[in-house]
Amino acid sequence: MKKPFVSIVVPMYNSQETIGGCLDSLINLDYPKTGYEILVVDDHSTDESAKIAREFTQIYGNIYLLSQAIGKKGPAAARNLGIKNAKGEFIASTDADEMMFPQWLNELLPSFSNQKIAAVGAWLVEKHPLDKGLSPQIQSILIDPKCKPSTVAAGNVIYRGKILQEMGGFNEFCAFNDLDVDLHYRMQEKGFELIAVQKYLGQHKQRHSLIAFYKRMRGFGAAGIMIALLNVRKAFTNFKDKKGIVNYLGLFMVLALSMVSIIGFLFVNPQISFFILIAYLMVLILYSCFNAVLCLRRTKSSALFLPLVSFYIFIKMIAIINGVFYGLFYYVRNVGKK
Repeated sequence: MKKPFVSIVVPMYNSQETIGGCLDSLINLDYPKTGYEILVVDDHSTDESAKIAREFTQIYGNIYLLSQAIGKKGPAAARNLGIKNAKGEFIASTDADEMMFPQWLNELLPSFSNQKIAAVGAWLVEKHPLDKGLSPQIQSILIDPKCKPSTVAAGNVIYRGKILQEMGGFNEFCAFNDLDVDLHYRMQEKGFELIAVQKYLGQHKQRHSLIAFYKRMRGFGAAGIMIALLNVRKAFTNFKDKKGIVNYLGLFMVLALSMVSIIGFLFVNPQISFFILIAYLMVLILYSCFNAVLCLRRTKSSALFLPLVSFYIFIKMIAIINGVFYGLFYYVRNVGKK
């Protein structure tokens, strides 16, 4: 039986360290070489990323390099440019800091058993050959895809091209994040299905410093609140069928409202607000310790990592809260321009 043609879209920005490994993994997929193309989309990198990708295009006939016409537009816009130029019946999506396992396409494509299935995704091992040092090791413990077995993410997924085009691709509202949850919610709202294959089919590079990790988590917080603001009304009109998205939106709304309340108390009664803030931080610390214990048990890691994992989870929560406020300001500023 002839296998379907697949277009693999890889957005790229200042990825000179990882794009070579990513493309090597894609070239070595266990899939007919005439059965897929690789579309690398450069989002105006300022390093050697484009040069490295161009060298691959000169060696392999199924790799193409695309570039944004004007300035950096973010990963969502980069993916959309790739989607626009894709020839495949199916469109696979990954990231420049990931390496996919050889069986990636073969494992996911059979799950498209009917025309209502819009996307099929899998897990990523949160560990990369370039990961060195303690920080990536801690991150690999606390970022565990098994915690969210039903999640489908843009870094490891195949879309049915026809449905992806029908949905208009990714929402480009946010210039620093895919907002893939927004796309997937819109797919579900139209009655399409998303399937998560519970297998590790790729690996993802971790951030090599606490500051870089903080920025990544802040981005999640900012994207989360924007997804909530974009979808909250629609999500709550059909709670039973959209319970997963409601829970996701609720997390960021609660974080935002709790911090707004604390700030509000500053103007009413500074003393009360100080005690509320201390109590809030204590709750976050306890939450971090509790989740660290769960992470260590789940990954069967040494209890010696407990203090560091707890600390990283606490930093993660602070970063998400920071991101929530950043996302709120970003949303208000950009909505105001429309």
